[in-house]
Amino acid sequence: MKKSLFLIFTLAGLFLISSAQAVNLNWIEHNQTVIVDNTFQLSKPNKKWDTQSDHYEDPAPVKWVRHIDGPNPQIFLRYRDNVQGQTAHAYANYVKQELMGRGITVHKTENQVVNGRNVAILHAKGGDQTYLIGVWRHRNLGFQLECRADQNIFEKFTGEFAQAIQSVKIIKESGL
Repeated sequence: MKKSLFLIFTLAGLFLISSAQAVNLNWIEHNQTVIVDNTFQLSKPNKKWDTQSDHYEDPAPVKWVRHIDGPNPQIFLRYRDNVQGQTAHAYANYVKQELMGRGITVHKTENQVVNGRNVAILHAKGGDQTYLIGVWRHRNLGFQLECRADQNIFEKFTGEFAQAIQSVKIIKESGL
């Protein structure tokens, strides 16, 4: 039983990694803004955020880090296709389950509209980290912008995290 579960999780992980590598990233505005698969656009909060190209948290094609003394705040774009749930808020329920599996507890969910699109904003904690996560759904695609920092410094970066979430736009409305 343990071997079969291990195999299932290994195969699922390989599928997620391969799907993350197939993502098309188009960097614009001096590498401050990225367009993912000609559909989803987001921008760094400011030029203090460094793009990390070598990271190992799949399926996360975009990772930004703010270099500071101590643990670095981070922003990940997690991207999936063939997602469940008909709305951002329904998809957010699946994201919450995934977060729970990673040891992260969502303690508040807000429903907002960002650039004309519904988004679920999740407030969460896990280990020493505090999270602010925006969740979008477009056709069969799911996007989550996961902003996190050590709980002792999180408040210092909430404005920048909110700015990254507010930058998100769905730019392609036609079918994929």
